[in-house]
Amino acid sequence: MLRHTLQQKENHFLLEMLENTLRSLILEVWNIILRMYKQENEFEHSFRWKDTLPRFLYLMHTNCRYHHTVKWYADQLYVSPDALSAKLKKLYGKTANQLISESLSAQSGQQRAGRGRKALFL
Repeated sequence: MLRHTLQQKENHFLLEMLENTLRSLILEVWNIILRMYKQENEFEHSFRWKDTLPRFLYLMHTNCRYHHTVKWYADQLYVSPDALSAKLKKLYGKTANQLISESLSAQSGQQRAGRGRKALFL
């Protein structure tokens, strides 16, 4: 039907129809590009954080006695300190600073409890 209409020489709206057809085609191409970009971006984002948060927890538990800044952990994970804290706040309800402080407190409590037990056995 469109082909037949475009072949008619006496159609008063031929130019407008061609312009609209071209616009529709361009919009459809952009829609496909944006859909692909969104899917790729969502996959990359979820994949990166899926690995990053467990690595943060591991680093925090093994290094919190030596490293107390969010920047150090963010540098190790190749993310910004703000992004790390925001993601942790969203998932755990606590910022990176809060988690580091809690881990440090827990480890110092374990060390104090360990010293008390040693004193009992001496």
